[in-house]
Amino acid sequence: MKTEETIESVNKIYQNNFQQIIIGFRENNDINELSYDIEEVFDENNTLGDLMDFFVDNEKCEIWDIPYLTYLIINSPSQVYTYFS
Repeated sequence: MKTEETIESVNKIYQNNFQQIIIGFRENNDINELSYDIEEVFDENNTLGDLMDFFVDNEKCEIWDIPYLTYLIINSPSQVYTYFS
């Protein structure tokens, strides 16, 4: 599998899991209303890379947290909110 195919595959999983991510936040007291920011990023360009850039640029996470967040997004999308709790 080439790098481009891997990125495309991960982005497709992210796009398919996106609603579960948002639901996870909103059903569990989205105190900082981060889900609305995540929606804006998704609407602009629905790639996982842009979401991770948003998190790091806005100091929502550190760069070394990206593998863990990626894991959550791919495998447990409704639990992504737990990282930010």
